[in-house]
Amino acid sequence: MIDNQWPSPYTTSELYSHSLSESKNYDYFREIETFFEDKFNCDAILTPSGRTAIAMVIHFKQINRSHSVYITKWSSHCMFNTIGAFTNTTVDFVGTPDMIVINHKWGQPVLLKNEYRDSVLIEDSVDSIFLTPEALFPNNADFEIISLPKIIGSYSGGIIFSKDKNFTEYARNLQKENLGLAKHQSRLKCIPPQDIKNFETWLYHETWNTSHDANSLINILNKLSFYEDNKRIITQRLELLQDKLGLEFEIKDRIGPVYPLSLRKFKIVGNPNILVKNHSFSPYLEDNEYERVHALPLHFGIDDDTFLFFLSTVASHR
Repeated sequence: MIDNQWPSPYTTSELYSHSLSESKNYDYFREIETFFEDKFNCDAILTPSGRTAIAMVIHFKQINRSHSVYITKWSSHCMFNTIGAFTNTTVDFVGTPDMIVINHKWGQPVLLKNEYRDSVLIEDSVDSIFLTPEALFPNNADFEIISLPKIIGSYSGGIIFSKDKNFTEYARNLQKENLGLAKHQSRLKCIPPQDIKNFETWLYHETWNTSHDANSLINILNKLSFYEDNKRIITQRLELLQDKLGLEFEIKDRIGPVYPLSLRKFKIVGNPNILVKNHSFSPYLEDNEYERVHALPLHFGIDDDTFLFFLSTVASHR
């Protein structure tokens, strides 16, 4: 089954170019970052990926094996690979973790019940589409991250929104380092997973990558317009969901690429391409409560005819 939670970067065939000049990389970085800074009135640092963004914060805050980092159950393997490379990772919210990664999955914001003044907080909004600047930092953290492949369908890229000017300077210095690794990672990311040969994969070096090459920067620049397209399409489909399925919810400051439909309330008839995932509907992170849901995709990577077909296969248990 295809994982269609997010738009695929591989819908068009883009060949990696070994001849692109890297002389304009700084300008490309700043053009991409300014796109987000102008929208959300906050420092935006471009990273190679969401997992790299988390690793950069870990290093900046000097979090190491002597520290515990909380992430939610059912987090993707990249979270365990990246955070586990440097720290002790836990999915059980016990005591006061040294770092808390607050997962706003599929655009659903969650809050902390208590204050954790001694913990480093990261708002993990990898697939959230922000509708207003006020959407950022619902837990008043210093850092919030998004993943560009999950939002605009690029093959690489993450953004760290930062309130900490020292971190912004630190991270932008890292953007200038190790271009050789950036090129290696970019070339491999251009290859659709099914075409990877000889065990070549970018996954296991990405935690240490901090930069982009011209190929990945140009790819992101060419897809920035999809941010607004995606926001419009998801909003329209959420409104259609309310009408067709009788759902009642308010579209507030952020939206996500998927709408979760509880298996207790809904069934899917004749459509094996809607994933079943674990999801928490609780507004509080510490509750750590999950149930099985149908992950109905809403994003622009699903064309209108496919979305309407998907919607037609949803039925209520009532």
